Amino acid sequence: WTRDAERDARILSMVLRIRLREVLREDMGGVYGTRVWVSLSREPTQRRDVQISFGCDPANVEKLQAAVFAVTRAIQKDGIGGEYLTKVSEQLRRARETDAKENWWWSNQLRTMYWYGEDFGAATDLDGTLARVTSNHVRAAAKHFLDEQHTVTGVMRPVATK
Repeated sequence: WTRDAERDARILSMVLRIRLREVLREDMGGVYGTRVWVSLSREPTQRRDVQISFGCDPANVEKLQAAVFAVTRAIQKDGIGGEYLTKVSEQLRRARETDAKENWWWSNQLRTMYWYGEDFGAATDLDGTLARVTSNHVRAAAKHFLDEQHTVTGVMRPVATK
Protein backbone atom coordinates (compact mmCIF):
# COMPACT_ATOMS: atom_id res chain seq x y z
CA TRP A 1 0.00 0.00 0.00
CA THR A 2 1.15 3.48 -0.86
CA ARG A 3 -0.73 6.73 -1.20
CA ASP A 4 0.06 6.78 -4.93
CA ALA A 5 -1.10 3.19 -5.38
CA GLU A 6 -4.38 4.08 -3.69
CA ARG A 7 -4.75 7.09 -5.98
CA ASP A 8 -3.97 4.93 -9.02
CA ALA A 9 -6.62 2.41 -7.95
CA ARG A 10 -9.25 5.14 -7.76
CA ILE A 11 -8.24 6.61 -11.12
CA LEU A 12 -8.19 3.18 -12.79
CA SER A 13 -11.67 2.39 -11.50
CA MET A 14 -12.95 5.68 -12.92
CA VAL A 15 -11.32 5.06 -16.31
CA LEU A 16 -12.71 1.52 -16.46
CA ARG A 17 -16.18 2.70 -15.47
CA ILE A 18 -16.24 5.18 -18.34
CA ARG A 19 -14.67 2.89 -20.93
CA LEU A 20 -16.73 -0.19 -20.05
CA ARG A 21 -19.94 1.84 -20.11
CA GLU A 22 -19.04 2.96 -23.62
CA VAL A 23 -18.19 -0.50 -24.89
CA LEU A 24 -20.71 -2.70 -23.08
CA ARG A 25 -23.66 -0.31 -23.09
CA GLU A 26 -23.25 2.18 -25.89
CA ASP A 27 -21.39 0.10 -28.49
CA MET A 28 -22.74 -3.38 -27.76
CA GLY A 29 -26.11 -2.52 -26.17
CA GLY A 30 -25.58 -5.44 -23.79
CA VAL A 31 -25.98 -3.82 -20.37
CA TYR A 32 -27.70 -0.90 -18.67
CA GLY A 33 -24.63 -0.09 -16.64
CA THR A 34 -21.41 -1.44 -15.21
CA ARG A 35 -20.03 -1.33 -11.70
CA VAL A 36 -16.28 -1.12 -11.22
CA TRP A 37 -14.40 -1.14 -7.94
CA VAL A 38 -10.60 -1.13 -7.71
CA SER A 39 -9.19 -0.95 -4.21
CA LEU A 40 -6.29 -1.59 -1.90
CA SER A 41 -6.59 -2.66 1.68
CA ARG A 42 -3.93 -2.12 4.31
CA GLU A 43 -5.26 -4.34 7.06
CA PRO A 44 -5.22 -7.05 8.17
CA THR A 45 -2.94 -7.73 5.19
CA GLN A 46 -2.28 -5.66 2.12
CA ARG A 47 -4.46 -6.80 -0.76
CA ARG A 48 -5.64 -5.51 -4.08
CA ASP A 49 -9.16 -6.12 -5.31
CA VAL A 50 -10.89 -5.42 -8.60
CA GLN A 51 -14.58 -6.04 -9.08
CA ILE A 52 -16.34 -5.51 -12.40
CA SER A 53 -20.00 -6.41 -12.59
CA PHE A 54 -22.97 -5.89 -14.84
CA GLY A 55 -26.38 -7.38 -15.48
CA CYS A 56 -27.17 -8.79 -18.91
CA ASP A 57 -29.12 -11.31 -20.93
CA PRO A 58 -27.66 -14.73 -20.06
CA ALA A 59 -27.10 -15.39 -23.77
CA ASN A 60 -24.65 -12.45 -23.90
CA VAL A 61 -22.43 -13.34 -20.93
CA GLU A 62 -19.46 -14.76 -22.84
CA LYS A 63 -19.49 -11.98 -25.45
CA LEU A 64 -19.57 -9.26 -22.78
CA GLN A 65 -16.90 -10.95 -20.66
CA ALA A 66 -14.65 -11.11 -23.72
CA ALA A 67 -15.25 -7.39 -24.28
CA VAL A 68 -14.27 -6.60 -20.68
CA PHE A 69 -11.00 -8.48 -21.08
CA ALA A 70 -10.37 -6.79 -24.44
CA VAL A 71 -10.80 -3.37 -22.82
CA THR A 72 -8.54 -4.19 -19.87
CA ARG A 73 -5.85 -5.67 -22.14
CA ALA A 74 -5.95 -2.58 -24.37
CA ILE A 75 -5.47 -0.29 -21.36
CA GLN A 76 -2.60 -2.46 -20.11
CA LYS A 77 -0.94 -2.27 -23.52
CA ASP A 78 -1.68 1.29 -24.70
CA GLY A 79 -2.89 3.28 -21.71
CA ILE A 80 -5.89 5.53 -22.25
CA GLY A 81 -6.63 8.57 -24.41
CA GLY A 82 -6.59 12.16 -23.28
CA GLU A 83 -10.36 12.58 -23.45
CA TYR A 84 -10.75 9.96 -20.71
CA LEU A 85 -8.06 11.58 -18.60
CA THR A 86 -9.87 14.92 -18.91
CA LYS A 87 -13.17 13.32 -17.84
CA VAL A 88 -11.53 11.66 -14.83
CA SER A 89 -9.80 14.88 -13.77
CA GLU A 90 -13.10 16.75 -13.92
CA GLN A 91 -14.89 14.01 -11.97
CA LEU A 92 -12.20 14.14 -9.29
CA ARG A 93 -12.48 17.92 -9.02
CA ARG A 94 -16.29 17.82 -8.79
CA ALA A 95 -16.20 15.02 -6.23
CA ARG A 96 -13.79 17.02 -4.06
CA GLU A 97 -16.00 20.10 -4.26
CA THR A 98 -19.03 18.18 -3.06
CA ASP A 99 -17.15 15.95 -0.58
CA ALA A 100 -15.49 18.96 1.07
CA LYS A 101 -18.95 20.22 2.04
CA GLU A 102 -19.82 17.01 3.87
CA ASN A 103 -19.00 16.22 7.49
CA TRP A 104 -18.83 12.48 6.79
CA TRP A 105 -15.96 13.04 4.30
CA TRP A 106 -13.97 15.20 6.72
CA SER A 107 -14.50 12.82 9.65
CA ASN A 108 -13.45 9.86 7.51
CA GLN A 109 -10.28 11.67 6.43
CA LEU A 110 -9.46 12.67 10.01
CA ARG A 111 -10.11 9.16 11.36
CA THR A 112 -7.96 7.52 8.70
CA MET A 113 -5.08 9.95 9.10
CA TYR A 114 -5.14 9.59 12.88
CA TRP A 115 -5.38 5.79 12.72
CA TYR A 116 -2.42 5.44 10.37
CA GLY A 117 -0.43 8.39 11.71
CA GLU A 118 -0.38 10.11 8.34
CA ASP A 119 -0.02 13.70 7.27
CA PHE A 120 -3.50 15.15 6.79
CA GLY A 121 -2.29 17.58 4.12
CA ALA A 122 -0.81 14.83 1.96
CA ALA A 123 -3.87 12.63 2.25
CA THR A 124 -6.29 15.34 1.19
CA ASP A 125 -4.04 16.76 -1.53
CA LEU A 126 -6.14 16.88 -4.71
CA ASP A 127 -3.19 18.09 -6.77
CA GLY A 128 -1.27 14.94 -5.83
CA THR A 129 -4.15 12.85 -7.14
CA LEU A 130 -4.55 14.89 -10.32
CA ALA A 131 -0.84 14.51 -11.04
CA ARG A 132 -1.44 10.73 -11.28
CA VAL A 133 -4.08 11.14 -14.01
CA THR A 134 -1.79 10.24 -16.91
CA SER A 135 -1.91 7.50 -19.51
CA ASN A 136 1.34 6.02 -18.22
CA HIS A 137 0.05 5.80 -14.64
CA VAL A 138 -3.25 4.28 -15.81
CA ARG A 139 -1.36 1.71 -17.92
CA ALA A 140 0.91 0.82 -15.00
CA ALA A 141 -2.06 0.54 -12.64
CA ALA A 142 -3.89 -1.70 -15.13
CA LYS A 143 -0.85 -3.98 -15.33
CA HIS A 144 -0.64 -4.10 -11.53
CA PHE A 145 -4.31 -4.53 -10.65
CA LEU A 146 -5.71 -6.47 -13.61
CA ASP A 147 -4.02 -9.84 -13.35
CA GLU A 148 -5.88 -12.40 -15.47
CA GLN A 149 -3.95 -15.23 -13.78
CA HIS A 150 -5.79 -14.45 -10.55
CA THR A 151 -9.26 -13.77 -11.91
CA VAL A 152 -12.41 -15.25 -10.47
CA THR A 153 -15.43 -15.04 -12.72
CA GLY A 154 -18.90 -15.55 -11.37
CA VAL A 155 -22.08 -15.73 -13.39
CA MET A 156 -25.49 -15.73 -11.77
CA ARG A 157 -28.11 -17.24 -14.03
CA PRO A 158 -31.86 -17.30 -13.49
CA VAL A 159 -33.39 -20.51 -12.27
CA ALA A 160 -35.68 -22.09 -14.81
CA THR A 161 -39.24 -22.27 -13.51
CA LYS A 162 -41.80 -24.89 -14.40
